[in-house]
Amino acid sequence: MVRFLAPNWNLIYQGLVDVASKIKSSGEEFDAIVGIARGGWIPARILSDFLGVKRLISMQVSSYQGLTKKAVKSLDEYRLAATERKILLVDDVADTGSSLLYIKNRLTEVGAICRTTTIYVKPWTNFWPDYYFREVTEWVVFPWEIIETVGIRLNQGSSNYDQALNEIGLDPELYTIIRPMVGELYGDKNRLKKI
Repeated sequence: MVRFLAPNWNLIYQGLVDVASKIKSSGEEFDAIVGIARGGWIPARILSDFLGVKRLISMQVSSYQGLTKKAVKSLDEYRLAATERKILLVDDVADTGSSLLYIKNRLTEVGAICRTTTIYVKPWTNFWPDYYFREVTEWVVFPWEIIETVGIRLNQGSSNYDQALNEIGLDPELYTIIRPMVGELYGDKNRLKKI
């Protein structure tokens, strides 16, 4: 059975402040921040404020189908990001690390100096980011992917959306806020609608 960790916004900000502090202490400065879409978008935006880096670029790769790991493939052109000399590459979690490594390799191939960061890292990752907040073993469900994760759990056999929301361990207040939207999206049949 999959164990979940559902960090709240306070813990996410704590993690990003920790990461930003580590980066500042290192003395490294960056010309641009690249957020790996979709999980790295929000952390990248927050880190751009904390580090005072205004150039923010999004790049998308795909490596999961549901909770199943697949081969990494690029969905965006990486040469635009490489026009910046020193880049901080941001994702939310390094599970296998393949997304981070894939984009880092593409950026360095075209001449960028690239450092990497995540909020969380798994102990079995094949690529450790230069900076991270905490090592965890659970499947992390970030606030920006709750709806997606509920849909995955429904498709994997959760009997209804209440069970799926409970399985991922949402904060009770957030559960109350998000439950009507989940019910509206999945309807009476509890099936994932295409959104």
